[in-house]
Amino acid sequence: MTQFLNNDNIANFLTLRYDPTLNNLFHPLKKENFAENIFENIDGKISDIVKQDLELKLSDKNISRISLALSGGIDSGFTLVMIRKLFPDLQIDSLCVGFGDDDDEITRAKAIAETYDCNFHELIVNNVLEDLPKLISIAGEPRWNLYQYYVLEDSKKYSNIFFSGDGGDETFAGYIFRYKKFLQNIGNITNQTWLEKSKIYLSCHERDWVPNQDQLFNKKLEFSWEKIYKNFKPYFDNDLHPINQLNFS
Repeated sequence: MTQFLNNDNIANFLTLRYDPTLNNLFHPLKKENFAENIFENIDGKISDIVKQDLELKLSDKNISRISLALSGGIDSGFTLVMIRKLFPDLQIDSLCVGFGDDDDEITRAKAIAETYDCNFHELIVNNVLEDLPKLISIAGEPRWNLYQYYVLEDSKKYSNIFFSGDGGDETFAGYIFRYKKFLQNIGNITNQTWLEKSKIYLSCHERDWVPNQDQLFNKKLEFSWEKIYKNFKPYFDNDLHPINQLNFS
């Protein structure tokens, strides 16, 4: 359902790539969900969970062909490996979006597809802004990765069953380079306020905005870094370990 956006919503999108204040389909996780637990054989447990989920979705449904969004990353690669391991006879059409850059993921994704016996389809988007109004109207709100629309649209040529690795980094605590930078910046200080931790956290994401953002957006949006920082108060104003505070956020 489309939600009406106010100035704070737009400022959050421009700064964080998302707006943590908007409602979503999932119940927000609580601090208790990030309490430390010790698990043995964590790799085996993850594999078992993925196996159960894939078997539930694909077994006994006469599915012979699926589509899969494939990048050069671990998330979609792991999804492909597990599907191929459990369903060796399944026909898989993998799709990857590129933007005509030397550093896009098509070459890596194609190599992965060939390794695991998949059909490979590359989609080149020359101008990511051209369809932006249409994509925002479909999603009902601004989002960072709206280019997934192209993969979803093209995948219908091959199958009405679609898999992707979206959310894997967040689920399995990825983006380690940011975590490392955060821990280095807070050092051994344990009594920092939530505000100080929020500022350090956002400093690890400086590529997401321009240095003079407050000057660009202040007049029209009443931009305020204080409002941005306040979004993170629930995540850093608690007694969790800093790593778990990051996962919580």
